[in-house]
Amino acid sequence: MGAEYGRAPPPPSTAQAFGHGAPGGYTFQYSNCTGKRKALLIGINYFGQRGQLRGCINDVKNMSTYLNSHFGYKREDMVILTDDQQNPMSQPTKANLLRAMHWLVKDARPNDSLFFHYSGHGGQTKDLDGDEDDGYDEVIYPVDFRQAGHIVDDEMHRVMYGNTSYTGALTLNIADMPYRVQPLQPGVRLTAIFDSCHSGSALDLPYIYSTQGVLKEPNLAKEAGQGLLSIVSSYARGDLGGMASTALGFFKKATTGDDVREKNLRTKTSPADVIMWSGSKDSQTSYVDFAFSDEPKAFDYFEQCPTPRPADYRPRADSLQDAQIAGQATGAMSWAFITALKKNPQQSYVELLNTIRDELEAKYTQKPQLSCSHPLALNDSNYHFTNIRYAAPPLGYNRFRAPQPPAVNRSQVQTGLENRICPQANPDWRAIATEFVPQYLLGKTEFNQSDFSSAEDSSSSSSPTPGQTEDCLFLDVVVPDSIFKKAGKGYGAPVLVWIYGGGYTLGSKSGSGEPSGLIARSKDNGDDGIIYVAMNYRLGAFGWLSGPTFQEDGTANAGLYDQRFALEWVQKHIYKFGGDPNRVTVFGESAGGGSIMHQITAYGGKNGPAPFQQAIPQSPGWQPIVSNQVEERQFSTFLDLLNVSTLDQARQLPSSALQEANMKQVGNAEYGTFVYGPTVDGNFVPHLPGELLLHGQFDKSVRVMVGHNSNEGLIFTSPFVQNNSAFEDSLIKLEPTLRAWPEVVDYITEVLYPPVFDGSQAQGYTNQIARASAVIAEVTFTCNTFYLDKAFGNDTYAYYFAVPYGLHGSDVPYTYFTTSEESSVRNETVAIALQQYITQFAMSGTPNGDEAGIPYFKMYGDDATVQTLNVSRISQQMDPTANRRCNWWQKALYY
Repeated sequence: MGAEYGRAPPPPSTAQAFGHGAPGGYTFQYSNCTGKRKALLIGINYFGQRGQLRGCINDVKNMSTYLNSHFGYKREDMVILTDDQQNPMSQPTKANLLRAMHWLVKDARPNDSLFFHYSGHGGQTKDLDGDEDDGYDEVIYPVDFRQAGHIVDDEMHRVMYGNTSYTGALTLNIADMPYRVQPLQPGVRLTAIFDSCHSGSALDLPYIYSTQGVLKEPNLAKEAGQGLLSIVSSYARGDLGGMASTALGFFKKATTGDDVREKNLRTKTSPADVIMWSGSKDSQTSYVDFAFSDEPKAFDYFEQCPTPRPADYRPRADSLQDAQIAGQATGAMSWAFITALKKNPQQSYVELLNTIRDELEAKYTQKPQLSCSHPLALNDSNYHFTNIRYAAPPLGYNRFRAPQPPAVNRSQVQTGLENRICPQANPDWRAIATEFVPQYLLGKTEFNQSDFSSAEDSSSSSSPTPGQTEDCLFLDVVVPDSIFKKAGKGYGAPVLVWIYGGGYTLGSKSGSGEPSGLIARSKDNGDDGIIYVAMNYRLGAFGWLSGPTFQEDGTANAGLYDQRFALEWVQKHIYKFGGDPNRVTVFGESAGGGSIMHQITAYGGKNGPAPFQQAIPQSPGWQPIVSNQVEERQFSTFLDLLNVSTLDQARQLPSSALQEANMKQVGNAEYGTFVYGPTVDGNFVPHLPGELLLHGQFDKSVRVMVGHNSNEGLIFTSPFVQNNSAFEDSLIKLEPTLRAWPEVVDYITEVLYPPVFDGSQAQGYTNQIARASAVIAEVTFTCNTFYLDKAFGNDTYAYYFAVPYGLHGSDVPYTYFTTSEESSVRNETVAIALQQYITQFAMSGTPNGDEAGIPYFKMYGDDATVQTLNVSRISQQMDPTANRRCNWWQKALYY
């Protein structure tokens, strides 16, 4: 329909991730219902046939009147098919029904609102394509079903989604011409109501909800057959066989692309906003009015039909019953839907579902259902403010410079509808990693180039991600309704600000997950909860160019300045949402965690306190870049790819040219690296954060909780490290300045990480790959948490994520856990505990609350205690990063 279901808070206005194992970038879009409105209304009384009904045409008339008078559906934009009309094109025959369905969805545009209503007989027939859990497809019966047959739910799904070819009339005029209806676009709303028996999955939608909660939420990794997702799922489940078989050949499929239409067909999802209300479950009957009696009665449709029953028909008792409401024959579901909306036209989905249930249960046993093409947060009582501009567009003169304040424009409402993603770039070596990691975890340790089919298929000129734009400096705010109502009334809620990871070349504010799980955990003790904020910041060359020549006219580490600017925006404006600027906790993983370390040590602690009070760096990481020569070489390569010689000339180029150069440069990165990231610039980053922490040059007022995983390095480790020479070469690629210090290289390779493979060394390595992985893990990620713990006098909290296989980034799905259907979350107990620790820390400065069953989280302390999260139990152990190697790396003796 229109926005009529949604009272405030409104649904999110940006592209939404499906979750439930769906691929990254595979999204749907809610509709704001401001476009064209069309309705198709079908009512069939089956005059003169056995099983005649007498309320269905009344349903259509009532619905038509209601849509017209209350929601702006014009009569000329409605098609009504009933079997009391003389015009043969208005009769509800099978041909006319299918033709009208195509008319309804044809040419639909984003924010159009389409409405479909069916009142008539429904039934079931044997499932022939194996897509039904109960073995039966749901069907509806046109008025001529005896001659033309029924319409199966699969067929309605294809027609209503536009995922099929059809030869028929473009309009209701008889004119045969072939055409192909395109899939419904993101932001199109299609509302369907089925007032018939066995209608619970009449459109074959994948997500089904009742007043009791979730009935079905699919595993889209399984449904879509997406290889990488299956690999991740197998990691989490410990299914090594499945992991290896899925990985083989995946990358070629991934890089050639997967048509959206095919994804929709396989998963039965849609990028549009498709909602279906049904009067009964698949196994239930509905109530309409029969001509044979003034009272409801049991009636089996085919038992009363003189024609032979279909061979695959499964008899049902109580197939269809009547309703006599307010003296008028009508369908119970149709009546309940209109009645519920008349009582309150501004209801959320769950409120409307419950109101319909209340109307029905007083007289009938049927249970209404709500089905969707996308997941639905039934209990979401949060306001979503998306794409709030926090800085001016970093274009033209502002390219490669620090962010500037945005211009004030009060003449235009910013709807936040456009999805904003900063330009992305992906290293080619990740294609090999996709195949290598599963095989290594299966036990294989020797590799050569021919082992990886993806090595030939990878390309550094991949297509830009949809929604990419340089004008990307936006943030999102999600506020619980209870907090927002208190805004400006002297109340200030704690704020949790997310900085995403992705090697400083990938990621977006909405790409890690949606915060409903975190917000729910923050309310577990009856509190109002937290406010959630997520920001975009510039990536790749756009945000991380540096070096002496570049800095003559550009700002090094512009991405850090973006983050700082967004955090200062929070300090200035979060009170308007009900937040307390003095209770801000920033958290982030990988590049996000590394960014937080740089924010804590910004300017060597000399420019006043950080614009936040608490921090949770998770696996804080970056490649230490301390050489001006390396920075100069990166800048020069970027200019060469652009075919220009100065930064000013680069500023004048079209964005497409800059994005292509960025993708090529990052695509060609050395194995395990991303080319770009924070650098020592003499200003924001006067020295490496580890050095600054060692010497007390940081904001000491911040309270800290850190985390790292048990196997951080493997994803970034080359499978071709097979001997001591290759190990040394990988070390120099990780830190190029070591090339000038052969004695330091010797110390690292002979003392810190010696070629001893008996499991007694760092992380228990037993082969060259594991040895290289241990170096990468400690230099890039895990030692950083140790530096923080020491710098803050051990008055910190630290967790150690050891859920197998403890790969880098595997704690992010646990951080954003929302439902047990999440394919990459192996243990719901661990996910809930981690969310409790995070939100309690944000609210009180300690991860410990009053939640029953959540183990106590001990402070790091002088005994270096970390909270270990594993599938077997949550326990405590000594921090594995508290070692001599990390102490040596912190001194930065290699430059």
